[in-house]
Amino acid sequence: FEVLEKLKTWIPMATVGAVSFVVGGILSVLLLLYPIYNAESSSQYQSLAEPVTLFETILSDLDRNYVDPVDTNKLFETGISAMLRSLDPYTEFEGKSEAVELNESVNGKYGGV
Repeated sequence: FEVLEKLKTWIPMATVGAVSFVVGGILSVLLLLYPIYNAESSSQYQSLAEPVTLFETILSDLDRNYVDPVDTNKLFETGISAMLRSLDPYTEFEGKSEAVELNESVNGKYGGV
């Protein structure tokens, strides 16, 4: 019976040790690979974040410091439209009003008198 008692004590400890070893190995591999993955995704994010931040800064500066009042929404839509026009003659940006008009013409629902 002494052997059974020792086995009952040893098996749970061995299981915990084995599970800890496997989990530690997996975490080690992930920690080694994470900087490689993170560097790639970070550089992709940075390449998009810089122009977007610049665009936002320009809009904000114009809104606060331009001599005359500025419609930043119109400037934003104009900037996006110009960017898309530079791709090809077919890609267009639709503002809210144009999207509503297109949706009405497609769905055939009209309001008013």
